Amino acid sequence: FHKAPGRKRRLTAEAAAAGRAQPQNFRYEEIRGRGARALFLRAVRRQIEYYFSDKNLKQDWFFQEKISSAPEPGWLELRWILSCPRIRDVHRANHADVLEALGPSSLALKEADGTFWVGRSRPLPRLAAKRPKRGEEPDWYVLLHDDVEDMDDDDKLQEAEDVALQRALLEQVELAKTEEKASEVADADAGAGPSPNEDLQRCVACGSDLPRSSFSKAQLTKHR
Repeated sequence: FHKAPGRKRRLTAEAAAAGRAQPQNFRYEEIRGRGARALFLRAVRRQIEYYFSDKNLKQDWFFQEKISSAPEPGWLELRWILSCPRIRDVHRANHADVLEALGPSSLALKEADGTFWVGRSRPLPRLAAKRPKRGEEPDWYVLLHDDVEDMDDDDKLQEAEDVALQRALLEQVELAKTEEKASEVADADAGAGPSPNEDLQRCVACGSDLPRSSFSKAQLTKHR
């Protein structure tokens, strides 16, 4: 015989609306924004890590000069990173962006006398590129140093506010790193096995010496 064709169930308007509804408190824009922010920070971090790589520093006489100079030899002041065209013009990253981006990085961050510095753990590679003679530096070099010398009171006030914000962000980064390290230590301790002082019991089934806490009360009573 022939089976009668099934009747399609028609959803009511209320049921259809309920099926399209998002979970309560769901904010797609917020999640999408966090994803875009994460990608942005990763791009900034990778760019800065490239600046500090051997490949770049062998050719970058400007960064080598700044890293080797007083008052913090071995460290690069944050403002010189912010002056780089890719950071300033392409990514348009500010102080807060850079500090947040470097949170998970292997590069080190520190603050000294209200100024923020970035450093790497390895010594500088030998410079292959030749530095221009004094007074013959390119125009961008001259402009960078003129901007620093010509700061007015408003610029200095803005810089002080930026430093305060940077300090707070740096503290958050260091706190996050400390908590992550403590969590790793706790996980390692949890997987380290029984304490040397913990009593062991021979398992009849497998022949291994196991912590007494691995057995039930009944098993211990039976001397398993």
